[in-house]
Amino acid sequence: MISLGALLLAAALVGALHMSAPDHWVTLILLGRAANWSRSRLLGVGIFTAAGHVALSVLLGFLIALLGLVVSRTLSTLLTDAVGIAMAT
Repeated sequence: MISLGALLLAAALVGALHMSAPDHWVTLILLGRAANWSRSRLLGVGIFTAAGHVALSVLLGFLIALLGLVVSRTLSTLLTDAVGIAMAT
């Protein structure tokens, strides 16, 4: 079984690689330069948007997992009924 520490380390590595993609930071840098933001304001906006990105990703992950559970249960029930009907006929 995989330990919680290994999962957290893997998540941190994936997150670091994910945020290094230019489409995640170049836009913010260009916006900050165009608006003449200070470094502290740019950092604050960056942290705020990063937190929103993480929160939305976690929420979507939970919703997709919940949908998977619902579909799995429904499909399981349908398959069980179908097999029962097929065996009875």
